[in-house]
Amino acid sequence: APAGEKKKKEKMGPSLMLPTMAPTLVKTDSTPGRNLRSDRTLDRDFVLAMIDRFKKGEKLDMKTGHRIIDEAKEIMKKEPNVVKLTLKKGSRCIIVGDIHGQLDDLVHLLTLNGLPSSRNMYVFNGDFVDRGAHSCEVVFILMGFKILFPEAVVLNRGNHEATDINEEMGFCAECTRKYNRDMWVRFSDAFRFLPLCVTVNDEMFVVHGGLCWEDVTLEQINKIKRDHLHPPYESNMEDLLWSDPMDVDEETGIEFKGRGKNDQRNDAGCLFGCDVVDRFFADNGRLNLIVRSHECVDAGYEWFFDSKLVTVFSASRYRGKDDNLGAVMLVTRGDDASVKGVGNGGVTLHGGLRYRFIQYEAKKKERAKEFSLRLASLENQVLTLMVRHISHRRLSLIHHFDNVSKATGTITRRQWKFGLNKIIGVDVPFLSFQDALGLPMYGVDGTFRGPIDYMSFLSRFAPLYRHLRAEVDVDNDVDDDVDNDVDNDVAKKSPKEEQEDEGKVKKANELLGQLAQVADRSGIRNVETLFRYFDYDGDGALSVEEFKVGLLSLTKVYPDLKFTSKEVDAVAATLGNANGQISYREFFQNITVADNAYGRLVSLDNKAESLRADLDRLPNLQLRKKISDELDATERKRDSMNVRRMVKRHSIGLLAPPALVKAKSVPVKFDRKMNRKLGLQE
Repeated sequence: APAGEKKKKEKMGPSLMLPTMAPTLVKTDSTPGRNLRSDRTLDRDFVLAMIDRFKKGEKLDMKTGHRIIDEAKEIMKKEPNVVKLTLKKGSRCIIVGDIHGQLDDLVHLLTLNGLPSSRNMYVFNGDFVDRGAHSCEVVFILMGFKILFPEAVVLNRGNHEATDINEEMGFCAECTRKYNRDMWVRFSDAFRFLPLCVTVNDEMFVVHGGLCWEDVTLEQINKIKRDHLHPPYESNMEDLLWSDPMDVDEETGIEFKGRGKNDQRNDAGCLFGCDVVDRFFADNGRLNLIVRSHECVDAGYEWFFDSKLVTVFSASRYRGKDDNLGAVMLVTRGDDASVKGVGNGGVTLHGGLRYRFIQYEAKKKERAKEFSLRLASLENQVLTLMVRHISHRRLSLIHHFDNVSKATGTITRRQWKFGLNKIIGVDVPFLSFQDALGLPMYGVDGTFRGPIDYMSFLSRFAPLYRHLRAEVDVDNDVDDDVDNDVDNDVAKKSPKEEQEDEGKVKKANELLGQLAQVADRSGIRNVETLFRYFDYDGDGALSVEEFKVGLLSLTKVYPDLKFTSKEVDAVAATLGNANGQISYREFFQNITVADNAYGRLVSLDNKAESLRADLDRLPNLQLRKKISDELDATERKRDSMNVRRMVKRHSIGLLAPPALVKAKSVPVKFDRKMNRKLGLQE
């Protein structure tokens, strides 16, 4: 900005600096920004240090908090319902909409517009609390500035500064968590004395919600008894905090006139049209503009009724979910040209006032980070589907690539891509995912993006029973950010027990290999479908007898499958529980693939799928909440995995050896041997 402009900005109010106070300014029994000694008055340095502490996640001393609330309450008690602000030449007023406990927005707008002063006045137009995580901090800061500059800072009441609302919407819980319930009671007591509205130079009317069911004058508003913990039902006070403007009737599509029920607010307040605004102006002297808040709008501000009313909303990215900007309204006298139309829009002259809007987004870096996380999450979900498809169709892919390679064992990347498209049956640009799928950067001949060894690639996707991996230490190439409990949640066992489990798991993997062949030859999407065929009652579990009948019936259809009764019993013992039931849903939840990185991804996805199924069938609300939380945590783990980094070590190698765990149990040659046995390979 030009030097002249900087100077003017400094005149209007100093920029928000958050210094750490020098030790010489603080006595031993007083802590800057946290604990104010009883014989000291609140000053600017303490408030700035308090903001600095709040930004670091620190709390205010309890007694100091009580003192700030009580001092601010005594000041607000003396204010009328309608506070009159008069702008002199060289001064300005910043109108701030809903903040809703979003500390970053409050600090950002103070930084943009300067601290309050006699020439840099602020109107905070209600809804300081609820929904955001820092309602206590926001109110302490606003009350601190109210104490420092009682004539320059006005705190209007919003519909959330009421006990019947903020006890349910988060403020009460936040006060109790950070301090105690008594702190919420003190805040609520002080909120009773918040003014209801403000006039600026007798031309602008600033109110949180809107106009009343009946035509009222400023004199009548001033006579309202406002010291209620929450506004009385169907009162003018309730209307001022809850009403909304309506341009067009949603049912008829024509201009809305008069007043109507506010169904979206449970009939609190009313909907009002332009004719109601015109009558309000006619009954109240020079008023010609209404500024209100109460509604989240995308641009941070929105005009109604041919620029007679504007909504200002200051909580950017409201609740962390919406994509709205925040905005404040900067107002000066009409004959004051000190405010230039730079940045987010020009200056508009309205009657005897001049104004412009300043839009902002307080957390741009966080937004960029969140976008990156969303992108990574989407990529992981797509990658999980690809891994599943490749694993399910792996044997057909081997057969296809054997024919394409003409027994050389290598294929080009285009052959790899077309083979995946053909066998899996999806039109996906696999070449764009070759790094994520672990293809080496250099081919087997040493050339960049050269031919690949497809058996080395496909061996990563051999299905493995999870417990085979659970007993193995995590490889060094696995990301540290990934929770190791995914694969290390099995208690340590004796060497004999480990040997027995190894044998059982080996049998389970042999069963998986043979059933995968059956599923592949039959055109069945996955092995789990075969188990569902055996499950006559559909409860997700098989009796040992159902399991035997199912497996032995397969040998009638496919004579090359060899299952003896004894082998079936052994496999059933591996998969069955103490009651003799085989939960194939649990069994398949533990099926991953041979590669460490993809195995972890699939394990987490399996767990999430199983939790979703449990969530659908559980009637108990408490259990549903517990499972829902576990599902969210599992999906976050899955979506935050940096799979690309985990497979990178193999991608930069010439041959990219697969990250197999206990490969001796599922040797690479096993696939070729099975194909020859089943007649799929010459």
